[in-house]
Amino acid sequence: MHPGLKATCSVVGCERPAEARGWCKQHYKRWLRTGEVGPAQFKAKNPGSICSVEGCNRPAKVRGWCPLHYSRWRKLGSPVAPLAKNPRMGICGVGGCGQRDVSRGWCSGHYRRWRLYGDPLGVGRQPRGICSVDGCEEPHQARGLCRDHYQKWRLYGDALAVRPPNGKAKQFCKIPSCGRSVNRNDTGLCSMHQWRLDHHGEAQWEPLKPGEDRPCARCGVVKHPDELIRHPTGVGGRGSVCRECKKSYDAEYRVTNAGKRRESHARRRALTRGVGSERLSVAALWARDDGICALCGEAVDVGLKYPNPRSWSIDHVMPLSLGGQHRMDNVRITHLDCNVRRGAARGESIWEKHSDSDEEGGLD
Repeated sequence: MHPGLKATCSVVGCERPAEARGWCKQHYKRWLRTGEVGPAQFKAKNPGSICSVEGCNRPAKVRGWCPLHYSRWRKLGSPVAPLAKNPRMGICGVGGCGQRDVSRGWCSGHYRRWRLYGDPLGVGRQPRGICSVDGCEEPHQARGLCRDHYQKWRLYGDALAVRPPNGKAKQFCKIPSCGRSVNRNDTGLCSMHQWRLDHHGEAQWEPLKPGEDRPCARCGVVKHPDELIRHPTGVGGRGSVCRECKKSYDAEYRVTNAGKRRESHARRRALTRGVGSERLSVAALWARDDGICALCGEAVDVGLKYPNPRSWSIDHVMPLSLGGQHRMDNVRITHLDCNVRRGAARGESIWEKHSDSDEEGGLD
């Protein structure tokens, strides 16, 4: 054959180029799958056939074998060759179960039943009750034990263990019915009770439950949750203060911080008008004016609260509506009624305003 020419498939009637063993790619794959090259129109699949290994009823997939025996042929050279036994693997210890063991001599299914119900042959979930340990009334989690006793059983093999198998002493929380390990030796408390002691002042403090009556944080009277204010992050959507205390607190705050509110209101007005402003100290302003009204010259009683006409107020020498700024050199202490009567006039006192209006009216 000429070296430049490629041989064709040796199967009669096939003119494809040879790829391996003198066959084309198609016939070579047929040989790998079925063991025979066959004619050009040979069909590898035989629907409805079963595995050719005696005693195997699985459907045949490749070479007349099921996937299991075909895999043994690929790995061991024979479809009926026995598998090499792994000394670490065995058969599940439950009678009639031929699955491989996973842990404790059981398969995964029976081991899971043992974990849930305490018996590899257990079926269904046991009714939820209390812990089977004498004196413990906590709800059981698994194997009839509560969470704490179940953790002890998993760690030490005994639900009532007080010392681990390695012989090292292990301290538990001094709170009764708490089986957690000690977090700090100086207090003898676990991490949970230590946190409660640090944040609430009592190691046995219990968190509130939704719908449970609780005392008001201000008056101390036990209130129903519906009588407390709403709070998005509170227990059951309720805060720690009752509605009556909240109303009295808000009224007291408005009276106590009236000076701050008036100053912030004036500063906000200046900002909306686009004029200069700064945060002012009401105490410094009061000390500068000696508590004397800049419009009438009389003393201002600091004990009077808004809306008393003789209570104190902040007045702007150049009104904000006329371009005045909210700064220390443009504000002064006045009576509330004096400030209202002056309005947006430019005069230094209300008497100047009245004198100007008398001259315009032609009064003597």
